[in-house]
Amino acid sequence: MKPPALPEEIKGLLIATFKKALNDKEFQTWAKKSGFPLSPIYGNEADRVAKRMLKLYQEDLKPLLEKYLS
Repeated sequence: MKPPALPEEIKGLLIATFKKALNDKEFQTWAKKSGFPLSPIYGNEADRVAKRMLKLYQEDLKPLLEKYLS
């Protein structure tokens, strides 16, 4: 997810930077050796996934954690 007022050109720059980093051969080699699977998503798809994760936490996990941690 991005901040609500993030200009589109900054959003594009951030996405391009992440893509460049994740496509770096040395980083990919390190990730593979570390058992860190890469399945990058960007832009609107990443925003949808982040929103689903927040909803899951807020509606399902948070009440359970509050119940068991209080």
